[in-house]
Amino acid sequence: MRLQYVGDGARDHWMLPPLVEPHVGAHEVTFTAWHDIRLAGGGYRKKLLYTLIRAQRDGLDGMVAVVDEDGERGRLAELEQARRDRTIPVAIGEARPHGEAWLVDDVEALREVGLLGPSAPAPKGKRPKSELAALTDADPRDNPTLFAAIAARVRVERCRRAHQSGLQAFVDDLRAELSGSRSRRSTT
Repeated sequence: MRLQYVGDGARDHWMLPPLVEPHVGAHEVTFTAWHDIRLAGGGYRKKLLYTLIRAQRDGLDGMVAVVDEDGERGRLAELEQARRDRTIPVAIGEARPHGEAWLVDDVEALREVGLLGPSAPAPKGKRPKSELAALTDADPRDNPTLFAAIAARVRVERCRRAHQSGLQAFVDDLRAELSGSRSRRSTT
């Protein structure tokens, strides 16, 4: 399966594919950052439609599009509106407040990669970017490797704030749109 990803930048590129893989299986990834899609008028709806047309033209099997809430409402609604006109599956999600919240929410994943000891307190999740930075800054591994390792181990059922962070809705959408749909072409 070949999937087009659209996200906020390098961290999304590092973490989204390994986070998605347990739900949709192994797949080939093409990634585009939202800020690299330059269109007159902008907006997430328009950018997703443009990227969707390109993915269809390139014969890709589906898309994964994620936005960070970052205190702004309406981004997810723009993605939902754009998804209505698709001819390939499009899984969408909104990380609240941003994608790092999904990584720090699974304490076991952080322990499995060696960022938290067995008795270390769990991150509170109030400032996920800074909490994740505090854990990763002292680690000798590079950020792409570390973010991918954490994301590959995240399990929504272990996350304490999966509903509040948007992870549960994203995983549900992944399963509905892309699981078992490797050859499906949808307009629903």
